[in-house]
Amino acid sequence: MKTKRILPLAAAFAVLFLLASCATPPGKSTAGIPGVKSIDMGRYLGRWYEISRIPVSIGRSWVNTSDSYSLRPDGKITVVYEGFAGSPKGARKTLTGRQWIPEPAVMGDMKVSFLPLLVNDNRIIALDEDYAWLVVTSRTKDYLWIMSRMPTMDTEVYDSIVSMAEGWGFDTSRLEKVRQEWD
Repeated sequence: MKTKRILPLAAAFAVLFLLASCATPPGKSTAGIPGVKSIDMGRYLGRWYEISRIPVSIGRSWVNTSDSYSLRPDGKITVVYEGFAGSPKGARKTLTGRQWIPEPAVMGDMKVSFLPLLVNDNRIIALDEDYAWLVVTSRTKDYLWIMSRMPTMDTEVYDSIVSMAEGWGFDTSRLEKVRQEWD
């Protein structure tokens, strides 16, 4: 009889422990950094080159990386992340996913999924008024991408974006520039 009561209680504690271990520590959270409120989707869609990133396991050794966004019939966005393994002449690699805006009042707070049942935050926290560059993070400061419409970025503009990210509490010493060498 006691086993029947202990088992559900143990399972409940295991679930609570698992949820607590997945929580973002307050110092790492990006919740205090507002997402971009409004995005002109016509200007957002298309190709964005990855200028620098805090590295993650996916695509870590890829070069000439970019994200291409296109509108789907269901109103969501197809995302194609692509690059070349190791060098511009390496094997072309791609990941295709979907992106959507759950709350239109803050269009920069998006969701993205490259695998079924695995959904991540994709937060645009800075967007150039001319749509020349943008800054993307997630719900944690362990992720940061600086993207541009061109495969290179003016050093002064790049440095000002990095300073902005430092002001938000990102460890910009972890940023790695992405090799962009196009013929």
